[in-house]
Amino acid sequence: MRTRRYPTRLDCVRGGSRTERQCCAMRAKDKAKAKAEQAKGRLKQTTGKATGDRKMETEGRIEKAKGDLHDAVEKAKHSVQRKRK
Repeated sequence: MRTRRYPTRLDCVRGGSRTERQCCAMRAKDKAKAKAEQAKGRLKQTTGKATGDRKMETEGRIEKAKGDLHDAVEKAKHSVQRKRK
């Protein structure tokens, strides 16, 4: 019988049991979403400044802040997950 070098299941930060590869894939996917949200917010903010549209500029700031928050949450999840190993 073959022994495995690594555990097949990890307690994922999200609460379910997932393999290590699935956890990393979900983290990458969520991080990409956060980065996209930050970029979208930055673009709206810049467009609002250029056109003088304060509403759009404010919406951009909010979206960028949301993206920053999501990114921080993903980093925290990853650091907790690494400490669990």
